[in-house]
Amino acid sequence: MRTIKRHSFNIKKLLHKVDLELKAERERGRERERETEREREIRQVQSRLLRPPPNIPLQKISPSQLPHLYTSITITQHQDSRLSVQTRRKHLQNISPALQRTSRMGSSGIHIVCVGLGILGLIGGIMACVLPNWKVSSFTGQNIITAQIQQEGLWMDCVVQSTGQQQCKAYESLLILSSDLQAARAMTIICCMLTVIGLLALFAGADFTTCIENEDIKPKVCLVAGVALLLSGLLLIIPVSWSANNTVRNFNNPLILASNRRELGSCIFIGWAGGVLLLLAGGLLCCFSRPCSGSSGGTAKYYSNNASAPSKNYV
Repeated sequence: MRTIKRHSFNIKKLLHKVDLELKAERERGRERERETEREREIRQVQSRLLRPPPNIPLQKISPSQLPHLYTSITITQHQDSRLSVQTRRKHLQNISPALQRTSRMGSSGIHIVCVGLGILGLIGGIMACVLPNWKVSSFTGQNIITAQIQQEGLWMDCVVQSTGQQQCKAYESLLILSSDLQAARAMTIICCMLTVIGLLALFAGADFTTCIENEDIKPKVCLVAGVALLLSGLLLIIPVSWSANNTVRNFNNPLILASNRRELGSCIFIGWAGGVLLLLAGGLLCCFSRPCSGSSGGTAKYYSNNASAPSKNYV
C-alpha cells in the first residue's frame, strides 16, 4: 500500500512537471510568433524606407534624396532595437557609399572653385610684385609736363615717354626705398611662396585627386591649405594698403611740390583684388574642409541587443 502511494505521488509529480514544460513550450511558441511578426513588420518598414526611389540606381542618388536616406538610417539605428546587428550593418553599408559619393561631389566642387580663386590670386600677387606701377606721376596743379610719366615699383623706377618708349632703372640700393616699399618686397615674395604651397597642399588633399588615399587626412590637408591661403591674402593686402595710405597722405600734403606728388598705380588695385580672392579661397576651405571630430573614417557604431547602447548614436 505504501509503495502504491509512493508511485502515485511520483506520477503526480511527473505530470505536474510535464504540464509546466508544456506551458513553457507554448509560451515560447507564442513568443517566437510575436518575434516573427515583429521582424516581418520591421522588414516591411525597412523595405519602404531603405529602398531608393524606383528606377533610380543606388549609385545615382541625388542630394535631394539625402533626407530620405538619413531618415532610414535614424530609424534603423534607434527604433529597430530587435533588428540583428548584421542586418543593420548590411543596410547601412548599402546606403553609406551613396552618401559618401554625394558628399565628395559637393566637396569636389568647392575645392575646384578654391583652386581657381587661388590661381587668380597668385597671378595677382605676381603681377603686383613684378610690375613697376605702385606709384605713378600726378598731373595736378602747376605740373603741366605730360610728355613723361614716372612709374615707381618694388624693384625699378621707369619713365614712359609720350611716344611709347619706356626706360627703366633698377634701384641701386635698398635703403633709398621708403619703408612701405621695403616691407612690400618681403611680404609679396612670401605671399607668392605661401600661395604656391597652399595650392600644392590643396591639390594633394582635394577630393577630385587621388594623391592621398586616407579619407581622414584629406580634410586636414585642405584645412592647412585654407590657412595658408588666408595668410597669403593678408600678406598681399597689408603692403598694398600701406603703400596706398602713404601715397594718399603725401598727395594731400601741401608741403610737397606738385611735380613730386604721386597717385595710386594699377598694382595697388591688382594687389587688392588678388588678396580678396586669396582670402575668399582660404575662407571657403576653412569652412567646408573641417575634419570631423570624434569619428574614425566615418564608420558607424553598432550595438547588439544584449549590450546597453547609449542614448544617442550618430552615424
